[in-house]
Amino acid sequence: KEVFDYLSKVMVGHLNLSQGKQVRSLARIADEFESASDCCKAIGLSMNEINKMGTQLDGGVKEQLLKLFDLFLVYYDEFFTLFTSNLGDHQDLRKYSEEFDNALVHLKKDYLTWLKTESGSDYNLEASVKVEDIIRAVKQLKGHCTNILEAYSQAF
Repeated sequence: KEVFDYLSKVMVGHLNLSQGKQVRSLARIADEFESASDCCKAIGLSMNEINKMGTQLDGGVKEQLLKLFDLFLVYYDEFFTLFTSNLGDHQDLRKYSEEFDNALVHLKKDYLTWLKTESGSDYNLEASVKVEDIIRAVKQLKGHCTNILEAYSQAF
């Protein structure tokens, strides 16, 4: 909210074309980060609901989710450092974006493995729906990260 308030005040002043483009990009970046944090919250809530059901996400599924969270935190930290230092080099962000894609592929594979092993025993349908919600939120999170990189690239 504070970022949008600040940008609103900046936009009241006289801006040249380049400055206007940067302000729009900053507003988009702030919006995307807010949406990304909403995705993280949704993932956390879904994981809590799975735990309350007594279902354990074994092996690869939990491992891949934790890896995705770690990658997002690194991505966020790298972006913050890049943004505050205004160096203009965003190749590391592209690298993390690719790693995020790869981790999502592994998450999907491990989820299918988990489904196969659980379906032969005490399979919990509600937990599987929650895991699908998590995967959907992770895809959205990836989209927001890509949009942040795109907005930054356009502005700087």
